[in-house]
Amino acid sequence: MTGYGGDGVADITRVIITADPSNPFGSNFNSLFLANTRFTGNTGIVGISAVNVNVQGAVQIGDLNASDSGVPTLLFGAASQFGTVLVSGGSLEQDNGIAINNGGFTSVNFVNAVNSADDADPPTLGSVFAGAFRNDPNTISTITLVEGEQTFDLDGKTQNQIDDFFEGRNFLGNVLVTGDL
Repeated sequence: MTGYGGDGVADITRVIITADPSNPFGSNFNSLFLANTRFTGNTGIVGISAVNVNVQGAVQIGDLNASDSGVPTLLFGAASQFGTVLVSGGSLEQDNGIAINNGGFTSVNFVNAVNSADDADPPTLGSVFAGAFRNDPNTISTITLVEGEQTFDLDGKTQNQIDDFFEGRNFLGNVLVTGDL
């Protein structure tokens, strides 16, 4: 555990789930509900490593951010059934710029959240992860905007920055685009 920030979110570095080595088909695991957990670290695995562990239910995290030589990781068994990692309030933006070591899922959905201090923690549109996955770069990124309208301000942005923001993302809910091109 990396510490307690007093913000209603647990700060940890990693969760490692080890498969039964005697079973060549891997082990099964139900769900991982870590919505109020922020994975941060500067060395080794940062995130969840469940190689050859087939997650059958849901996977939900708060955020994941590796710095320095940390390796951002969301790895699950190839026969996992959940399909979508839910990111509650986070952005998956990596301080070290390294692509996330991923597997066992096909999409990420950024959703509004409430932390354990009962504070709203919505995803911030300007910083939400643009899709740098190492093992499956075609992983789909969706942002579900549940409450109210989110704004994306075009002022001062280049066409490439705007393209990067919308590239590979689906939006569910209302997005207001403002500013001058």
